Amino acid sequence: HSNFEQATRSPLIISAPGAKKNVKVDSPTEFVDLYPTLTDLAGLEIPEHVVGTSLSPILTGKTQRVKEFAISQYHRWNDVMGYALRTDRYRYVEWHGENYRSYKPYEEENIVGRELYDYKEDPNETQNLVNKESYSEVENNLKEKLKKFLQQRSSQSLESE
Repeated sequence: HSNFEQATRSPLIISAPGAKKNVKVDSPTEFVDLYPTLTDLAGLEIPEHVVGTSLSPILTGKTQRVKEFAISQYHRWNDVMGYALRTDRYRYVEWHGENYRSYKPYEEENIVGRELYDYKEDPNETQNLVNKESYSEVENNLKEKLKKFLQQRSSQSLESE
């Protein structure tokens, strides 16, 4: 396993009352979206503590997407955790050392590696574009999004203690 596309992308097929039929959507989703989606489709209230996002607006055709990106993570070696942020076009990955987990405070000095891939130009993820001048704006934007996500996750964990 890894944080590459072939290891993290999983097809998702949903059939539900009121859902559009035979529609393909390329919106980023995560497995944590399944529970709120099923809860929503059942007409139940989604509990406040649930992390995922209901996909029912996509299923009913109200929108093509409910989130800008999806997050995946992969534990590598003894003390390194990789977090990948995937948009429609890009994947940005940070590898955090020091046995980092998302419930801990985000510290940039713990980053031991970074990756950036452009699926429009390189669908097989053969060229790591980190530190490439022409991608610096994209890299900085995705880096900030992942940092914000991990900081929010950390603060939620600290609040629940």
